[in-house]
Amino acid sequence: MQFPVLIGLRRSFLLPVTGLSLLLPVLPLVFLAPHPLPWRIAYLLCCLLVLLAAARSWLRPPTALALLADGRVRLAGEETGRQVLGGTCIHPWLTVFRLENGQKRPLTVIVTVDSLNREDFRRLRVFLRWRLPLNAPGGA
Repeated sequence: MQFPVLIGLRRSFLLPVTGLSLLLPVLPLVFLAPHPLPWRIAYLLCCLLVLLAAARSWLRPPTALALLADGRVRLAGEETGRQVLGGTCIHPWLTVFRLENGQKRPLTVIVTVDSLNREDFRRLRVFLRWRLPLNAPGGA
């Protein structure tokens, strides 16, 4: 790989469809639950908060990534790269990784197979696997 590797991202269609398909069957069950009405309203509000959080992250995804030779990832419009943190999840259709964000909580980036072309998705997965720390000797 020649660094920096530039990867353009677009909004994923798969992510909101999957989220809605998981959330919509739960909404009728909230009203069928054998709990008092205030509890059912609280359940409904929790479901709506999850939906709003997902919509917020879907509306403002990063537009581009640059994979740097030192193992950092630079987001579009930034001067320096960010360190990839542990907890990376790499699958053939979904990749989730966290980047350091200074004093704030880490920035979580969700990339699905439909948010970039296949070759860039493969490059990103290889880069992130390369960045994963190795297990300690004798570890599980």
